[in-house]
Amino acid sequence: MTLEEGLELVEQVLAPKQLNKVQKIVLRGVWQEQSYKEISEEFGYTLGHIKDTGADLWKLLSAATGEKATRYNFRGVLKWATISRSEP
Repeated sequence: MTLEEGLELVEQVLAPKQLNKVQKIVLRGVWQEQSYKEISEEFGYTLGHIKDTGADLWKLLSAATGEKATRYNFRGVLKWATISRSEP
């Protein structure tokens, strides 16, 4: 799964909600295995804001999928959500 496919899948899972700009930045950064500090420095946000945004994002994904999502396992959660949606 590519980054773009992952972003699209997250938006499908969270629909009708859409990711905001900072949530997309966090998701892209984490996908590329950047630390929250690296993300905050690259995009000019405070570390606290990036951490809070990440925590909120993982909570949204957890609620939408029924599986605990974290920055470390969200790809697996997305794969599980894809499989669950395709089963009858």
